[in-house]
Amino acid sequence: MKKILLFLFIATSLQTFADTTGYYLWVQKAEFPPIARHRAIGFSIGDKGYMGLGHVNAGGVNIAYPDFWEYDKSTNSWSQKADFGGGTRFGAVGFSIGTKGYAGTGTSASYVDFNDLWEYNPASNTWIQKSPMPGVARDGATGFSINGKGYLGLGYYNDWYEFDPQTNSWLVKAPYPAAVPFYSASFVIDTVGYVCTGEYTFPSQLMAYHPSTDSWLPRAFFPGGARFGAMGFSVNRKGFVGLGCTYGYADFKDFYEYDPVTNSWDSLPDFPGSRRHYVIGFNMGNKGYCGTGTNGTNLKDFWEFYCYIPTIDTTVIDFIGEFNSKNAVKIFPNPILNDATIQVSISPADFSLFDISGKKVFEKKNIPDNYLFERKNLLSGVYMFSVSVHGNKIQTGKIILL
Repeated sequence: MKKILLFLFIATSLQTFADTTGYYLWVQKAEFPPIARHRAIGFSIGDKGYMGLGHVNAGGVNIAYPDFWEYDKSTNSWSQKADFGGGTRFGAVGFSIGTKGYAGTGTSASYVDFNDLWEYNPASNTWIQKSPMPGVARDGATGFSINGKGYLGLGYYNDWYEFDPQTNSWLVKAPYPAAVPFYSASFVIDTVGYVCTGEYTFPSQLMAYHPSTDSWLPRAFFPGGARFGAMGFSVNRKGFVGLGCTYGYADFKDFYEYDPVTNSWDSLPDFPGSRRHYVIGFNMGNKGYCGTGTNGTNLKDFWEFYCYIPTIDTTVIDFIGEFNSKNAVKIFPNPILNDATIQVSISPADFSLFDISGKKVFEKKNIPDNYLFERKNLLSGVYMFSVSVHGNKIQTGKIILL
C-alpha cells in the first residue's frame, strides 16, 4: 500500500514567513521492480529517474547486476532499459549532464575495480564508452554534475577530476583537502557541489566544491555523527542528508537539512522507511528520491520527498484529489462488535466519528497507518466517520456498531 506521510515540520528562511512555511512530505512510490539490492546507482534526466547495477552478497555469495531501469513519475511506473554497457557492477557512480546519463568506476562481483566511464542516451536506449577517469580504479567514489561538466573522485583517494562531455576529456582538479570519504553523500545547490559523511570514526565536515575557483571550502559539520553509505539530494535550494551506518553496521534512519545561506543544519523527522545504508539518492525537478539499500536485508522500496509550501503550490490538494478517487481508508471488520482496524494510506491522519444527529462522539488525531479502534462505551447504531489530513477531508463513510 502506498503511504503518504505529512510531517508538520516548519521550514523557514530569510524570506517572509508567509512565503516559506512548509510541510515536508514523504510519498512511497512504486517499488524498484527487479531483485532487491544495495550499492546501486541512480540519477535523473529531465522528468525521468534511472536506477540500476548494484549487488547482493548474502551467505558469502556475491552477485553483481548490470540491469538498468527508468522511472516515470507521471505514471509512477518502471520500465527496463538496456543493460549497463560496462557489465555487472556495484559501488559505481552515476550522474547526468544535459540529456545524457553517465556511470562509471565501481567494482565487479570478484572485486576487480574499474575507472571507466559510460554514457547513456535515453533517446536511443544505448550505452557508449567514454574516456576513462585518469585516476586509480576504485569503488565508493563520489560524483555529480555542475554547469555541463561532470565531477568524480574520492572513494579512498583524495583526487578529484572534471569531465567535459563536449571534448570527452578529463582535467585534474584540486584534491579533496580533508579526511578522504568513501560511500559519501553529496548534493548540488546552484553551482556548488557538497560532500559529507563517508568517514568511520569521527563526524564529517561538510565540504563545498566551487568549480569556478576550483576550490574546496569547509562548511558546518554534519550533525548526525560518523557514518558511511548515506544518501543526499537537494530540494528547493536546500541540501538533505540521512541514513547510512556506523563501522559496526548499526543503521540509521535520521534525516537532516542543510541551508547554504546560514551554513547550518536542522534535524528533521526520521525517514519513514526502514533504516539502511548504501542507499541511492537523487533529484528530479524540485523533489528528492531515494531507494534500495540494505540493513542486513536487501531493500527495493522507492520514496519521493518534497516540501509543500501552501502559498506557492497545490501538491497536497493534488494528493487529496488522488486519494478521494480511491479507497484511502479501510475499516474491518464492519459491522464492529468490540474493535476494528482502521487502515489509512496517508499518515498521520485524524479520525472522527459522528452519530446520526451529526454530533462528534469520538476523535483520534495522528493515527498510524494501522490503528486499532475500540468502541468502549459507544452505543450500538449507525455512525459516520471522517478521515482528514492536515485539515483536508480525504474520505467519509459509514460504520455500524453491533
